[in-house]
Amino acid sequence: MSAARKFEEYERSLKRGPARVSISGSGVYDGETLRVSGSARVEGDLVVSEVRASGSLTCVGSVRAAVFRVSGSAKVTGDLRGELVRASGSLSVGGSLSAEESLKISGSASIAGLIEGGEVRVSGALEASSIKCGTLVASGSLRVGGDVECRSFELTAEGRSVIRGSLRAEEVVVRGGEARTVVRIGPLEISVSRRRRGFLKVGRVEGANVDLEYVECEEVRARRVRIGKGCRVMGNVYYAEEAEVDPAAVVRGQLVRVEPSNGGEQCGGGDRG
Repeated sequence: MSAARKFEEYERSLKRGPARVSISGSGVYDGETLRVSGSARVEGDLVVSEVRASGSLTCVGSVRAAVFRVSGSAKVTGDLRGELVRASGSLSVGGSLSAEESLKISGSASIAGLIEGGEVRVSGALEASSIKCGTLVASGSLRVGGDVECRSFELTAEGRSVIRGSLRAEEVVVRGGEARTVVRIGPLEISVSRRRRGFLKVGRVEGANVDLEYVECEEVRARRVRIGKGCRVMGNVYYAEEAEVDPAAVVRGQLVRVEPSNGGEQCGGGDRG
């Protein structure tokens, strides 16, 4: 963020006045840090260097903090902006979430707006309108209303994940797979059946190196691509160098070899028919 923009935000914070903080349990709010063990409610926009909360935190307004760490239940009705954001439990953000360095979610999170930042790691369930980051590594389920754009995308899907827009990344790896249903009889474990564990539905996948399993999409564009088991591609698979399709996958369109796009790793260009 530019110095001019930081100064503008500082001026706006002065005009708004200090946030009103109510704490039940133990904690401290000194204008620079908010630390809570128990429950806290913040009225107004909160601008501090650090937020650490264990229990329940409700912020009626926006939050800007260099470090934001919550364990338990946290709700921010406006935007949440920080450098390091860590949430364990349940997180709800009524606006956008920006984590300049990294975002780590363990549990469930619902973000009404855009998620942007550096590294994003998710273990659990995440909902957002769109995501734009450097690296996204997720284990669980994703539900994104728009596009996902990043340098590296890795998803181990559990349950049904949906990206309603496009997935664009240099490196794309999606794994679903099967999980055993085990019946224990005394000291014995007997595998009686297998069921699909995870699945991703996405509009279009674009990348340099794309490796997919248990994905349903309209189209794939890549330099090198593997369409693995459990995949269903409704249209064509466009590739520049290599394409591999598992016998257990379905590609309703064709495999189309194209020239690499100029100046970029992704296989895009004008042949979008």
